Amino acid sequence: MIADAIKNKEIYMPLIFFVATGFMVPNYDDVTYFFLLNFCRISHEQFTYLAMNQSLGIIIGLIVYVKYLKNVEVWKLILASLCFNFLVNTIQYCNFLRINVTYFDIGDIPVNAFIMLLGKGTQTSLSVVPMTVMMMNVIPANIEASMFAFITAILTFSTDWGGQFVGGVVCSMLGVTGEGIGFNNFGKALILKNVLLVLSIGLVKIIPTNKEIKDLGEKLNNVKLNTETEDSLISGKSE
Repeated sequence: MIADAIKNKEIYMPLIFFVATGFMVPNYDDVTYFFLLNFCRISHEQFTYLAMNQSLGIIIGLIVYVKYLKNVEVWKLILASLCFNFLVNTIQYCNFLRINVTYFDIGDIPVNAFIMLLGKGTQTSLSVVPMTVMMMNVIPANIEASMFAFITAILTFSTDWGGQFVGGVVCSMLGVTGEGIGFNNFGKALILKNVLLVLSIGLVKIIPTNKEIKDLGEKLNNVKLNTETEDSLISGKSE
């Protein structure tokens, strides 16, 4: 049943989008952690408090989504998520160049608090959750659990494992290390991420509209209902 369902372009195109962006957009969380502790001189305790902003951002983002954005076209929300990601990465690049300290006298803690508040929150509330909700509308009856697990696995790969893997590959290729001058190449890695984000924005057009998803969901469940009715009639005649 899952194989039959994902043959529809309204289902497999969004999944292709997330797999593609998962392999395109690198995640540098581990390198950022090293940068904050060793270059910005942020303590482990301060970093722990900073990381709490990610959870706060997700909570705020979900509240905003449920209250104001749940009827907005999902492709528009994902586009907004990528744009926010571009903005956050640009701010992180400026932080790497120490522009916030040199030119604006803004400390590293407030800058990174903003980055963590906006980064994970917008990705979850504007991309992962809307896509998950949208895909739930096209799950045929009786395979809800299996289909949900399949879709969740794809989204989790895209937002977590894929980005970490690509980030590690990029840093290895650019020679980003914690020793010597190698870490200076982290700036190049951040620039590359913005380039890849722009390419990802170009892929948003393959995501179907809310109406296309709704129509497919009705079609799949009507077919399922008609099939069950026919089976019941045949079974009744046999008896």
